[in-house]
This record gives sequence, structure tokens and C-alpha cells, in this order.
Amino acid sequence: MSAQKRITVERNIKQDVDTGKYYVTFYHGKDNAGKAIRKTKTFDHLADARIALKEHELAFEKGDAIPPSRLDLNKAIENHLEVLSLKSEESTLYGYKGIAKHIKTHKLGKRAIQDIKPTDVQAYLAYLQKEKELSSNTALKHYNFLNAVFNLLEQQEQINRNPVKRVVAPKKQAHKPEYLTVEETQELLKKVQGDRMEVPFALGLYTGMRRGELCGLQWEHVDFKANTIRVTNNRINVGAKIVEKKPKSTTSERTIHMVPELRKILLLENEIQENNSELLKTEYKNEGYVICHNDGQAVRPNYLSEMFKRWFGKPENRGLHAITPHELRHSFVALSIAAKVPLYEISKALGHGDIGITSRVYAHMLDGSHKGVTEGMASLLRK
Repeated sequence: MSAQKRITVERNIKQDVDTGKYYVTFYHGKDNAGKAIRKTKTFDHLADARIALKEHELAFEKGDAIPPSRLDLNKAIENHLEVLSLKSEESTLYGYKGIAKHIKTHKLGKRAIQDIKPTDVQAYLAYLQKEKELSSNTALKHYNFLNAVFNLLEQQEQINRNPVKRVVAPKKQAHKPEYLTVEETQELLKKVQGDRMEVPFALGLYTGMRRGELCGLQWEHVDFKANTIRVTNNRINVGAKIVEKKPKSTTSERTIHMVPELRKILLLENEIQENNSELLKTEYKNEGYVICHNDGQAVRPNYLSEMFKRWFGKPENRGLHAITPHELRHSFVALSIAAKVPLYEISKALGHGDIGITSRVYAHMLDGSHKGVTEGMASLLRK
């Protein structure tokens, strides 16, 4: 819109004669070359224009006014990721970079950070769920990431306020994990006997280890004399790359008792791997992992999930309850609860930081009637 179509209403406020909108010019002092720094903003009502101008002038007098910036969101995210790279793990950073790619292809990423409004962020979240058909849980991750980016910009005084704080966050959807019943577990263990999949199935069911912990387990951490398994390594996929690291937390590093059934399966697997090594000689890649290919090469975590899918997809296995490696962990919990194992002990075996995490994640598996508690208390009173 040309300047000739705007009339001066009062100092630093003009009105467009066609649209009726009000244009406020905010003065931010002078740059290094002595040129005045100004920013213009549009308002629908004169009262709002006056209030905004007054607030700016007071902030400018106090030294709190933020000079205009043309830094766009994509560049701000790039700077944010640089900060995160100093303190975040590679796998976490990989997830953030995935979110950044989504934003980069959307018009929101090209907007100047000071021009982004709550409605812009809300529209982006709606786009993720409606057009990209992402789940509300995934959209919530984008919301949290954007909130962190704008929080940092606010702390650095590059923006006045974080627009994400005034956005309605996507609702988190509760996920009830799949797990095997006692009968389904018995059927699975019987069906998988002597199969190459027996080792990962048995390890997951009898220990409750995470997928990365299963793939990271090495023979040096299996003690057949003490009948224990030490969980000290987590092997995960970060895109196409494999990352070896410590388990999720200090409590995740733990020692698990090895039951006789699992001990028997692992002893046989150890013997098979030794035979394969003798047979293949120099072609055998002895990497020391319990779950490995016939040539001794470690199984990639993503490929382990694919192995599960293929095995359950075989015609002879299609009648079984198909699960993923992580759902073996859920099954371990369900079976432990069915066996009346105290939740505290289950939590320790899982490597959770506290019993509250276990209770929240697996609340749906617990008996909501609390029959054991009430009957126990009543029986005490009967005595």
C-alpha cells in the first residue's frame, strides 16, 4: 500500500484511507551509521494502536524495547540446535533435526521471529495433524520444541514474548501397549523352540530389557556361574547410524537374575556361535553380541524389529499374538504383575528411576479394585 493513501492521525500513527487500518511507527534509536531504526506494525483499532505505542515508548525509555530483527525462524532453529548439540545426546538431537526439517518446508520457518503470532503456530500444528496426518503426540513434540526455541529467544531478549505460550497444545493421547497373556506366552515359547528367534524372544520375556539393551548385550556381561545378566550397554539406531551408549539412566544399568529356562537357551546359543566361528573361520565376524547373525555380526536394532515382523508374518505363525521387541518388555511386566510380584521389584528390574514411572506407564495393567489391599487389611482386623 503506498504512503499517499495513509493519513496522519497523530504522532507516529497513520491510517490507511482504503482499509481503515492503523499503522504505528516504533522508534528504536539509531544504528552504528547514525540512521534511525524504525519498525511499523498494523492495528485494526485506534485504541490498540495507541496502547501499543505507549507501551513501546515506556519500554524504550527504560531500555527494555527490543530492536527489530529480520532473523527468521529457520535460522533461529539452526542456532538453537547448535546450543543443544553441546548438551544433548546424538539420538535426541536427531529427533529435533527431524522436527526442524518439517518447519523448514512450511511457511512458518520463513517468517521473521518477531512477526510470528500465536495464530501462526496454531495453524502450523493444525497443518501437521490435518494435512500431514501426524498424530497429536507427534504434533505435541513439535509444540514442545517450538516452545523451547522461543523461550530461548525471549531469554536472549530477541523477542518480547513467547507466542507458543498462548497456543493450545495438542492433546497427548494415552497409549495402551500390547502384551502377551500367560497362555499366549506359553504358546509362543513352545512355537519358537529351536528357532533362531528363540534367543531374542526369551531374552525379552525373561528380563524385560529394552530393544537397544537386547541388541547391546554382549557375552562378557552374561555370567553363567552367578546366573546373572548385567545391562550396561544400549545400542540404538540414529537414522542410518548405529550408536553405542550407556543405558537411559544410572538406574538402567542393572543386574538381572537369569532363570534356568533362559540360561539353557543362552548356553545353547553360545555353543552354536562357537561352532559357527569354527566353521566360517576368518569369515566369522566375532563382535561378541548375544543377538547376532550367523556370521557373528551384530543385529541392527531396526532390523531386529523387522525380524519380528517377518517371523510373525510366516503362514505357520499368523495365529499367534504378534508383538514387537518393546512389547516383550510390556509382556514381562504383565506376567510379573499376574505373578503378584511387588511393583517395586518390577520397577528395579526394568531399570526405571522410581516406582512412579512404572506405575504411570503400566497403571492399566494393575487391578483397579485393589482387592489384595482391602482383603489384606480386613483379614488383619478379623484376627
